Amino acid sequence: MLPCLSDNYCYYVFDDETTFSGFLIDVGDDAIIDYLVTAGIRPTAIFSTHRHSDHAGGNKYALQTFPNVLIYGFQDEQVDSCTNVVYDQDIIEVGTFKV
Repeated sequence: MLPCLSDNYCYYVFDDETTFSGFLIDVGDDAIIDYLVTAGIRPTAIFSTHRHSDHAGGNKYALQTFPNVLIYGFQDEQVDSCTNVVYDQDIIEVGTFKV
């Protein structure tokens, strides 16, 4: 769990028993991405639960910083910088996880 903005959190999910680099949930600002770069972490994907800036505000910068990152957003949400639209009942496999 990574603090984001003044009153929110971004979540980083990873499997420490594999080489899977992990994924983020709700990147609210660019500072999260700067932190990951400093720590040498390259996420595989980002899941934005909805389009509000406190949940997707760092997506554009994430895509600029990690050009191969997949950004998932729900079909009706119009999530900023979304690269992969998610539909009801979709199952997405990211590393060792099914989301």
